[in-house]
Amino acid sequence: MAAIIAQITRAKREREKQRKIECSKCMYDLPPFDAHFDPQKHNKYFIRRKVLEEQLELERRLIEEGTSNKEQSTEDTETKFRVHVFVCECCVITCLLSIVPVSLILIEIFWTYEEDSLLP
Repeated sequence: MAAIIAQITRAKREREKQRKIECSKCMYDLPPFDAHFDPQKHNKYFIRRKVLEEQLELERRLIEEGTSNKEQSTEDTETKFRVHVFVCECCVITCLLSIVPVSLILIEIFWTYEEDSLLP
């Protein structure tokens, strides 16, 4: 019998520790929203989210169109080996690679000092 009474008093103490505030005891009085308030139009989060979704959808469509155009273009026209393009590219690369060695050779030729003029 004493164990039952101890359990009841313990349960009562735990209930008292959990203080609940009823809604009639709330200190704040919140007015209701306006009737014309629409969160889809007036909430900034919803507006930004909608704009972001539209941008993502537009990018997704552009990517899909780009990949479909690439597939069509590669299927329609295959890039063939062109000899004149190859020759032009080889000439350009050769010219660019030879700039530094040629400039060093020209410097050696035109700016050489005579050994006699260097000695006193």
